[in-house]
Amino acid sequence: MRKILQSAQKRLMHRTRLVLFLSALFASLCLATIAVLAAQVPSAAGSGQCADTILTFSAVQHNSGLITGIAQQHDVVTGIKTTIDVTCIRVIGNTARIGGTYVRGVPIGGPTDTIVFDVVDNGEGSKAAPDQFNKFHVDVCGCNGQSDTTFPSERGNIQVRGGS
Repeated sequence: MRKILQSAQKRLMHRTRLVLFLSALFASLCLATIAVLAAQVPSAAGSGQCADTILTFSAVQHNSGLITGIAQQHDVVTGIKTTIDVTCIRVIGNTARIGGTYVRGVPIGGPTDTIVFDVVDNGEGSKAAPDQFNKFHVDVCGCNGQSDTTFPSERGNIQVRGGS
């Protein structure tokens, strides 16, 4: 009887170890999958100021493929503001091209034109170069067009994620 009890205890310990090992493996795989999926979702957000232009924006491409966001450009001298509804984003490395359609303010281009701008995230901290951006402009290629010249931001912070 004692041998049967010892044998049952050994089997129970082996099963417990196996369950713990498989649980840890499953949790690790889940965390790794979440990290990979999070790294692949293109997004950009932040604000910057260069001379008289202030840019504030948020853009994300969700796992479903849906792209959401909004961006506003404000000329502090003239008071002119233009807001776009973000409909596209392309992230390559630390650079994002973001585009959308006119929502309110002073229109740029025609009613069906894609308004785009480019941002560059140069990292964090006092030793990092300033982040960069350019003003809203029309590009017939939308987010698939070539990135244009960007200028250093004097204030603010730009974050770009999910670059290939």
